[in-house]
Amino acid sequence: MRIHETEVYNFNELSDDAKETAIEKLRETACQWDDWHEYTLELAKQILQDFGFENPEISYSGFWSQGDGASFTAEYVDAVRLIGILLNPPEPSETISASESGREQFVPYAIQKIGGLPGISARQIDWIFSSDDFRNEFDIKVVRSSFRYCHENTCSVESLGYFPESVETYAKELTEAIEELRRDLCHLIYRMLEDEYNYQTSDEVLRETAIDCELEFTVDGNPF
Repeated sequence: MRIHETEVYNFNELSDDAKETAIEKLRETACQWDDWHEYTLELAKQILQDFGFENPEISYSGFWSQGDGASFTAEYVDAVRLIGILLNPPEPSETISASESGREQFVPYAIQKIGGLPGISARQIDWIFSSDDFRNEFDIKVVRSSFRYCHENTCSVESLGYFPESVETYAKELTEAIEELRRDLCHLIYRMLEDEYNYQTSDEVLRETAIDCELEFTVDGNPF
């Protein structure tokens, strides 16, 4: 039997070169557990639900390959709620604020981040408010068309309904506006996830983790 003794150091005791090695080693495992993205995904789901995308399921891959991206499906889209937002959007906000009732407001934050909402024409507005065809027939969901990747092009808005020829064009234009919003929200979700990943793997956070958790390292900076 042989006994090996190894001297270990806390982060602040390491040389500058060893500190760089320690940070790189910690970066390799910083996001190896799935829970690093849980808060961001829950926030993204709340944003989608507040727009009217019911029971959203988010998929993503990232953040360094050509096919990376984020997308979501939704079993049902609350068209009345969503179109109400498109017709009368709230003022954009840099932060997630609370209403008078105390409920957090996610839509203004999302609008700010995606740079505005797609417009709806006056003809569409007239049809929405005057047509029984819209209220009775316009059924929307978000479906996945490809399972190989996760970017925004792997899903799309699907509208179901049978409309008189006189309003079919308006239904198509409205579906296209919702599709544009869906793509913008996919881009937003991906940026949110990428920002969180970059934060969790930043030098500053890894340095704080090493110090606050009293991690130990060998003299060359490898975790002990």
